[in-house]
Formats: sequence, C-alpha cells, structure tokens
Amino acid sequence: MTRMNELRSWSLPTGQKCFSGLLTSHDAFQEANDLYSRVFGYEAKGYGLNMNLLSALVRNGGSAVGICNEESSLIGFAYGFTGLDGGMPYHYSQATVIDPRYQGQGCGRILKNCQRDLTLRQGVRAMRWTFDPMLARNAHFNLNSLGARGIDFIENYYGRENTDRILVEWKFGPGSEHSEPKQMPVPPEGLQNEEFGALIPDGEAYWIPVPAGLPADGDPYGSQARTRGRLASSLKDIFDAGFTLVSCMPAGQLTSAYLASRDRPEGK
Repeated sequence: MTRMNELRSWSLPTGQKCFSGLLTSHDAFQEANDLYSRVFGYEAKGYGLNMNLLSALVRNGGSAVGICNEESSLIGFAYGFTGLDGGMPYHYSQATVIDPRYQGQGCGRILKNCQRDLTLRQGVRAMRWTFDPMLARNAHFNLNSLGARGIDFIENYYGRENTDRILVEWKFGPGSEHSEPKQMPVPPEGLQNEEFGALIPDGEAYWIPVPAGLPADGDPYGSQARTRGRLASSLKDIFDAGFTLVSCMPAGQLTSAYLASRDRPEGK
C-alpha cells in the first residue's frame, strides 16, 4: 500500500476515484521506482530511481508526488527539485510517470498541479521541465493545456543521441503572465503538406509541422532521423532569434504544428 501525506481526492473521467498526495515513506519510493521502471521499460540499473535520493529531495525542497487508485495502488508519480537561473529559483520537474491504463485521464495535470501547489508554498512561482520535441501530444499538454512556454532547445540533453529536449517554463501565482492557458490560433490550411521540421513563416510568427504521433512499429512519416535533424535546426534558429514556443496544435490527421512567437516570458 502506498503511503501519502496531504491526501486529496479526485474523480477521473471514467468515474473512478483517485487520491493524490506527497510521497514520504520508503515503501512509497519503492513503488514509485517500480512504476518508473515498468512504464519506461528501463532495465539497466543506471536508469532506475535512487530511493535514498528521493527521500533526500523531499526533505530539502524537492518534490515526490503520487496518485493512487481506490485500491491504494500507485498509478502516477512525479518528482523534482529546486533550480536556479541567474539567482532566480524555479522548481524543476524531472519526470512524470503514468501507468498506461490511466493515461489520457487527467493524471498528468493532477501531478503537475500537486507540484505547483508545493512550489507556491515554498514561495517559488515557476516550474520547468523538458520533453522530446517529436512528441506532439506532450507538447500540446505542456503548452496548450497548462499554458507553459517553450523557452529553449537543448541538443542531446542527457549526453547521448536522440535525447534532444525542449525546455519549458510554467509561471503561476498572482500577476504571472502565463498563469492560465490562452486561446491559440489554429494552424493554417495546407500545413499538413509541408515538410516535417521546416520553418513556415506566418506574419511575425512561425509554424513548425511535426508528426502527430510516433507509432511503436513502423514509420509512416519517413525517416525520423531526418525529421529530428530538421526540427533541431529550426528550433535552434527560432530560440536564437528570441522566439518562444506557445502552442502545438493538430494540423491534420498525421500532422501537428508548433507555433513560435515573440511571446517570451520575463527574464529570458
């Protein structure tokens, strides 16, 4: 059984009740590690979670939050720690993990909100995290559902190939510019016919089409390697020019599109 503090109840779209809270016990950290390894398919020891590290994080300004179902089994987990940028603090969310049986039911939003609430109690008004730029569904959640902004692109973020990441920042609290999601323009007609990863100008903004999804088997979109290369080049160009990623919307059955504008958060 997972033990959590500060329990809060939620109702999923299926009607099933779940509970969120802070993970604090060794048993809870062990269950989080098991879920992490199972969802991501990690087998090498170097990619697992260190339970002593999780315990130290939550005792020293970090976060470890979870969601349990009615049977008290852990179905979602997120953890993070405090970071600094030019002396300004933010909470860095390292990973969010959802049991595949519960994905697409709002669990990710619950976990991010748990981390946000903890961050606000610490007097910090921003969170950051990264995601794979090829994952349009994640991009839509981060940028459109939460209202975070893509503020940087880091090539080979984890020091190995195919770990390119977009860094997002989510500001919240009184007076924060991006505390709530905004209505965004829809991609123009015909964008689904453009080359994936290319920069498509639209007035003072740019669209960047990407695959709407990455299948487990096969590659109907052409070479992912070529797409990743073009996308990396485009993202470097727009961030170097002072743009921010503000949206990622469907642009057809097989295509989504990032919107880059000069809507840059303060301090970047």
